[in-house]
Amino acid sequence: MSIENFTGRAEAYAKGRPGYPKEVIDTIVGLAPTNAVFADIGAGTGKFTVKLAERGFSVYAIEPNADMRKQLAITLAPYSNAKIIDATSDNTRLPDHSVDVLTVAHASMLSSQIR
Repeated sequence: MSIENFTGRAEAYAKGRPGYPKEVIDTIVGLAPTNAVFADIGAGTGKFTVKLAERGFSVYAIEPNADMRKQLAITLAPYSNAKIIDATSDNTRLPDHSVDVLTVAHASMLSSQIR
C-alpha cells in the first residue's frame, strides 16, 4: 500500500473512523512502565495517539502521509508531550532505545521489521 493512499481523505477519515474503547486504552497503558515513552506507528489522524497524550505519556506519532499529519497536528495541538514525526515503519528516524513501548493501533501496512 502506498503512503499516498490517504491523501485527500484525512479529514473524512478523522471524522468517520471510530475511536477506541476506554477499556482498551486502560489495558494497554496498564501494561506500560510509569513514565513510558511511546512510539505510535502509523498514527494517522491521532485517534489512538491522543489517548496516550491525554494520560500524560510522551508520544512520538510516526506518520508518513502529509495529509494525515495535518489532521494529526490538529488532534495533538493541545499536547506538548506528543511529537509528530514524518517517517515510516521501516525507518522511524528515532534513536535506538528512545522509546519504551511501540503501538500500532490501526495502521494499513507495516514492514516486517520496525527500527
